[in-house]
Amino acid sequence: MSEENVQLIREGYESFSREGEEAILQYLDPEFEVAPIEEAPGGRTYRGHDGFRQYLADTCEIWGQFGWEATELIDHGDSVVVRTRFYAEGRGSGVPVEAIVFIVWTVRDGKAVSARGFFDRGEALAAATSA
Repeated sequence: MSEENVQLIREGYESFSREGEEAILQYLDPEFEVAPIEEAPGGRTYRGHDGFRQYLADTCEIWGQFGWEATELIDHGDSVVVRTRFYAEGRGSGVPVEAIVFIVWTVRDGKAVSARGFFDRGEALAAATSA
């Protein structure tokens, strides 16, 4: 089952990259939760498809144009740890920003039920173990 989880998350990133936020919703459980990196502005948890849309809107408010490129997907049973390259431009400054972010996706019954961001690979792997 875990290879299927990796494929689901890979397809989700590809759909988001090609077609935008509405395309990824088919991969997300209706009760999906996203918890951005604790150090991120606002740092709150968003719930459901509407919550995910709000998370993206809030992120756009800060950064303007932004995105994630999945550079490594690590099978962790019911979780998939994704090493991403986050890229953006400061909304007001136009200064390009890039960071490596690890996202722990938890999958149940063929849908992503949560995503949580980390700067530290070890913390992400530990969180995947406890998910």
